[in-house]
Amino acid sequence: MKSPIKKFLFGSVRRQLVFAVAMIHAVMMSLFVWDLSERQREFLIERQTEQAQNLVQTLALSTVSGIIAKDVSGVQELVNSQSNYPELVFVMLLDAQGQILAHNDRSKVGQFVTDVVAKPVSKPETGKVSESIIVLSRTNSLVDVVRPVVVNGRLIGWARVGLSQGKTAAQLNAVTRDGLLYTAAAIIIGSILALWMGTQLTARLYAIRRVADSVSDGSLDQRVQIQGADEVARLATDFNSMLDALREREVERAQLQRNIFAEKELAEVTLASIGDAVITTDAQGVVNFLNPAASRILGWLPDEAAGKSVDEIFQIVDVSSRLKVSNPVERVLVEGSSTRVGDGTILIARSGAEYRIEETAAPIFHADGGLLGCVLVFHDVTETLRLLDSVRWQAGHDALTGLPNRALLFDRIDQAIVAAKRHERMLGVLFVDLDNFKVINDSLGHDAGDELLTEAGQRLLQCVRDGDSVARLGGDEFVMLLTEVQSPADLDLVARRVIEAIELPFHVASTDGFVTASI
Repeated sequence: MKSPIKKFLFGSVRRQLVFAVAMIHAVMMSLFVWDLSERQREFLIERQTEQAQNLVQTLALSTVSGIIAKDVSGVQELVNSQSNYPELVFVMLLDAQGQILAHNDRSKVGQFVTDVVAKPVSKPETGKVSESIIVLSRTNSLVDVVRPVVVNGRLIGWARVGLSQGKTAAQLNAVTRDGLLYTAAAIIIGSILALWMGTQLTARLYAIRRVADSVSDGSLDQRVQIQGADEVARLATDFNSMLDALREREVERAQLQRNIFAEKELAEVTLASIGDAVITTDAQGVVNFLNPAASRILGWLPDEAAGKSVDEIFQIVDVSSRLKVSNPVERVLVEGSSTRVGDGTILIARSGAEYRIEETAAPIFHADGGLLGCVLVFHDVTETLRLLDSVRWQAGHDALTGLPNRALLFDRIDQAIVAAKRHERMLGVLFVDLDNFKVINDSLGHDAGDELLTEAGQRLLQCVRDGDSVARLGGDEFVMLLTEVQSPADLDLVARRVIEAIELPFHVASTDGFVTASI
């Protein structure tokens, strides 16, 4: 026959659970508190020992000269300076025979201490006195350490410090007290939770569990069949309602997933069909999409680029300085606003190829206003800029000789006149005409004439300085603009160089042609 206590404890699942949880908490928390107390005790005693060792080390090193000089007042002053150290019981300096030279309690000066002198201090291998710190006592109440004061291997005295462990004991008591309180709280809370769990664990819960297992297997068709008006019955009703709502949400989720997939497919097809390159990132600047145009320019396949930082695959530098330009995606993600970069940017592709680009970066926001990421759109304007530069160049230069034409020449003359007036300098303008050019053009053909004009332009350029200009007005007429002229004699010198250069034979059409210059 079972005892009444045993029958009470094990008569129901609820009481068994409460008793088991309470015992587990009691045993585990007791072990935890004991282990914590022991660890804390070792830690606190060790820390107090280290503090005492540091203090005695400092004292021993700072009193060498005082002990040698027998400066009693000096060493007493050093000892007094340590008297306010927290938890200090005593601090003293002794001579080699153990007589106290200085003590925080001056009444003990002159007394002898024998327990220190008896400690071995010599090193067996050398015979010299060791300077190691000796721990005389290390208990829960006191840490007592001593260090020999040594000069050239000779013992001249001792430094001794004692620190109280009262604070350590108080801390250990506090840890133990708190641990016991936590143990009691854990037992009470665990018992309450166990009582609640035991109350809830009834046979009808297994019916709910079986339906829950079927839901976890993917079936949403089964329902809990429990009648009644108690908590378990209401739980079963709510559980069935939850399953109904879950089924509806599953249907909605499936439909939403189909819609999202269709929209995603439409967006990717749209982005793939446009001519501009497109990169999209998340809120951390990690690439999640590349359209074919971007993949072609950058040299990265979409699967390779996905998951990489946009700064790794989209590297841009300034067209003039060749310095790295901050990535526009980073600015967008920080500022949350769109940004546009003009045509002064060069994109360096994965292969090392360079493209002049224009780009626009804009943030992508969630419906609730949260930042989802960034979209970067760019296109190659290398050929467009090249054609534009070519058109600009042709507008101011002669197509045959490559020299400035009439429009560019007059613009340079206007600027030179303004500069000459400002700096009070002279200008020189030489109008050069090629004599006998028509004869060569008619006899050897227009191709030979064009070749001669081109060579003549190059010879004229060699007759002037870098800051001067040579232009072709048309036909065989050239104009030379000379800046910073010091005197008219400078113009005569240039004119003679021009005449001599033009008089040299021109090798055109497999023969030598001769012309002269009129200035």
